[in-house]
Amino acid sequence: MVKDGQTLLNINSSRGISFDIKINEINVNQLHVGQPAIITSVAFPNIKLQGYIKSIDSQASSIGNLPSFSAAIIVPSLTTSQEKIIRIGMSAKISITTTRKAKILVPLYAISDENGKKSVKLLDPKTGKIKKALVETGETTLSDVEITSGLKAGDQVVLPN
Repeated sequence: MVKDGQTLLNINSSRGISFDIKINEINVNQLHVGQPAIITSVAFPNIKLQGYIKSIDSQASSIGNLPSFSAAIIVPSLTTSQEKIIRIGMSAKISITTTRKAKILVPLYAISDENGKKSVKLLDPKTGKIKKALVETGETTLSDVEITSGLKAGDQVVLPN
């Protein structure tokens, strides 16, 4: 008897290996097909595999409260010794490095929103007083937000208690 979604057959190719991963919605736009990936695992601790992103789904699926996108990582070839150690279904850690110019990030809770205008509190180094600075924001992570204008490197943001 076969149930919906049940795996019927796995075909192993000794030429390489693939890994299926989930990418959260916050990071998906930082990744692209062809981007290099490094694969390691506690199951094969002395091996570092070089792979690349083969595909990224364009539609998210929900896991918990955060949508995620399925992606495939391909390692085109394995050595004979790697084939003897690495097996289908083993866990792995996938590292994908993105290159982007430096940005100013502040904690999400540092941003105030009043009538659609976003601001942060800054410490004026000359007077020691706190002043409000209007800012424009960009990308958001789970804990920080990018400031695209209104702050410069070295500004001292005052965080709320």
